[in-house]
Amino acid sequence: MTLRGLAREVGGVDHAYLSRMLNRRTAVNVVHAERIARHLGLPRDYFPEVREARVIEAVRESPRLRDAIYFERLSESRRSARRS
Repeated sequence: MTLRGLAREVGGVDHAYLSRMLNRRTAVNVVHAERIARHLGLPRDYFPEVREARVIEAVRESPRLRDAIYFERLSESRRSARRS
């Protein structure tokens, strides 16, 4: 399948835009990624950019989740303790 063919089948997506997304010259549009995944018979969250967008949305909506992720995984003091 070509990008042109995929764009035509999915509809509402330009093949040149798909090329730029695949070559990381433009940000991935999560809505388009979900539509492409569904068209290909894949789960909506197949592409990592879709999962990332959902995580970011959840973190923005929940200060507790944000802090849990930060302090359990990313904080500078935690990283320093693991190095010791």
